[in-house]
Amino acid sequence: MIFRLILFIALVGAALYIAPQLAQKPSTQGEPGRPITAASVAPALGSGIASVDAALKQAGQSGKAVPITLRITDADLTAAAQQYFPQSYAGITVAEPVFRIGPALTLTAKASSFVLSGALVASATPFASDGKLGLRLDSATVGGIVLPDAARSQLQQQLQSALNSAMPQRLQVSTVTVAAGVATINGSALP
Repeated sequence: MIFRLILFIALVGAALYIAPQLAQKPSTQGEPGRPITAASVAPALGSGIASVDAALKQAGQSGKAVPITLRITDADLTAAAQQYFPQSYAGITVAEPVFRIGPALTLTAKASSFVLSGALVASATPFASDGKLGLRLDSATVGGIVLPDAARSQLQQQLQSALNSAMPQRLQVSTVTVAAGVATINGSALP
């Protein structure tokens, strides 16, 4: 029983240490606070990001808002995530990320350490709020152990911060629709 308690505390501590690293990893491709560009992600998402970049440029030149629609599949997200894994933090290696979309966004990855191996599973709901893309972390487990509310809250804040820094400021998100295998983001590129 004591061993399980110590293991639980170690896993929660490791998850709290890993979460900020995972949330910040994609933004290290460019300067902090700069949007992710088509050249800095896997080719699966490159064309969608390139179309957003083109809409932002067009809006800047015309002085008028340009509507955008960005469709992202779970295969796109999985392919884009591959370049950031495996990652090791505090003796735990996280590898083989797989995303599934619908009815929420679910990340499953393998987590392993000297002591134990298990699945890292996180589920989140993307949404639009005040013109920005939001992400509500619904659940997170490591090896079947649910992360405490405080850890999930901190992780959600860090994920939202990373998402905010990756999104162009002149991109206004109006709706996010999640269906089986695909998420669709609608909005406008502002001048």
